Amino acid sequence: MAKVGNHLLIVFMGAILGAALRLSSEWGLVIAFGMAPKYSLAVVNAFGCGAFAYCAALLTQQKLTLFWLTGCWGAYTSFSALSLVFLLMEASSFQVVFYVMLSALSWGVSFALGQQLARFVMR
Repeated sequence: MAKVGNHLLIVFMGAILGAALRLSSEWGLVIAFGMAPKYSLAVVNAFGCGAFAYCAALLTQQKLTLFWLTGCWGAYTSFSALSLVFLLMEASSFQVVFYVMLSALSWGVSFALGQQLARFVMR
């Protein structure tokens, strides 16, 4: 039981970092570049997918994967996806479909780039 509690604490600490990173990066894009919140969410999610892929390719220890993959990058992308739901509630059907397709494409490309970067670093 203590091991499960320890793992939950590791995930929790990573999630705190991921949520803080998400908020700071989303609002950083809004403030620095004047980007609309729904577009900064797309950038945040794409970055999160790339960071997840990079870490997934490099990390082998369970505690590190719990912290970075499950905790940090899980909270980073899930938290921003939840915010996106509220932003898209007022969008037209075409905008929603376009945004979802563009998001899925950017996530796939970012994930592939993150894996390639990790392979390059591991050489």
